[in-house]
Amino acid sequence: SACQRVYPSAVCQLVFNRPVQYGSEFVRNYLSHFSLREWFLTNDAKGILSPGGYFLPILAPFFAVGLFQLIVKGSRQEKVVLFSWLFLASLADSVTSAGNFTRAFPMAVIIPIIASYSIIVLRKSLLLALSGFLTLTFILTFSLTLAQFFLLYTSYFPVKHSPFTHYEYQPLVAALKDERKLPIYSSSAIRDTKQYIFYLWYSKNPPWYFQASATVIREPDIGGWVWVKQVDNWHFVKKLPELSELPDEAILVGALKEEITPFIELLETCDRSVRIIKTVEYLNGDPAFAIARLRKVGETS
Repeated sequence: SACQRVYPSAVCQLVFNRPVQYGSEFVRNYLSHFSLREWFLTNDAKGILSPGGYFLPILAPFFAVGLFQLIVKGSRQEKVVLFSWLFLASLADSVTSAGNFTRAFPMAVIIPIIASYSIIVLRKSLLLALSGFLTLTFILTFSLTLAQFFLLYTSYFPVKHSPFTHYEYQPLVAALKDERKLPIYSSSAIRDTKQYIFYLWYSKNPPWYFQASATVIREPDIGGWVWVKQVDNWHFVKKLPELSELPDEAILVGALKEEITPFIELLETCDRSVRIIKTVEYLNGDPAFAIARLRKVGETS
């Protein structure tokens, strides 16, 4: 390295080494969780939340007042509990990445608590100060905040958040619960999820059956994960297999436009056919899965 050309190797290793590198990355990740811009204005690493910060902007002044009052007037016990919560909430997430709302979810609780502390401590002076114009301003601001939350909760989340609920696996599993003989190939090419988890949840098989009686095939996966490839006649594949890899008859589950329709088009000159028997939608009405039956031409169901 450039450092070793100028200084002894031992000197460079004192500064440039893995503990220092990992420690610096951890500190950067940790500090990224304490950005007022990320909290109240805008954020790009918050996963499935609506546009804007982690919290509604109206919470910012209450948080500032609450934090000040906690420092000045808070009891020792309050300070220990609330500040410990605030500074420890993001430790686990800091090991893996910069500020991520879903992994540092405990912070979503402590910030409103400190904001609420401002009202608890100042409730008497607020009652005296909030009169006339100030009272009207407070009521309008609070009403606007409630309206914004209501609109987000009833519009953005049902529409944008629906695919992340994985609720679509309930009607999928229900539609195929009586299919015990034909192999079922469920593709996760479009929605990269551990599909077997949702299958086990909605099929309501007891844990002992999965552990002791079910036909289960596992393989090591990327990043140290375990890929459950098969549970009984359900095959959880990363993409639909090639036609040559499939048996004469099977059930195919995948995205209608991206997977099932192209698969059907490939079979126009073959001795097998695919018929869509059911489509499954997300809670917002968008298509989630198409269930298709593969069979030899001339056979009937």
